[in-house]
Amino acid sequence: MGKGIYKHKPLSEEHKRKIGLSSKGRKASPVTKKKMSVWQKGIYRTSKPSYGTLHWRVVQLYGKAKQCTNYMCAGQCRTFDWANVSGEYLNTEDFIELCRTCHIAFDKAKGSKFGRKKTI
Repeated sequence: MGKGIYKHKPLSEEHKRKIGLSSKGRKASPVTKKKMSVWQKGIYRTSKPSYGTLHWRVVQLYGKAKQCTNYMCAGQCRTFDWANVSGEYLNTEDFIELCRTCHIAFDKAKGSKFGRKKTI
């Protein structure tokens, strides 16, 4: 690798201003507009999103899980997850807050196909 191939001087304020002016007024292509509108409306690229994406949606809607809603919980765990109740992950209203211990026990009891995978 040549000397300094990835190094450059920091951009000056004048240079930054010129870059900003050059892109000002530039119109997005129809394809880009379509992509932007799809994400803004909450429509996603696939009809079958991944396990992580489904949990991410719940976190975006309700925030990070902060407590365990299991009334039989000992209350010793400090890590909380969103757990799906029915197994229909596309319904974001079908999640409950559980501590990690209760979540693992809950998944084992209902025979979850995800088992002990990393949860959010």
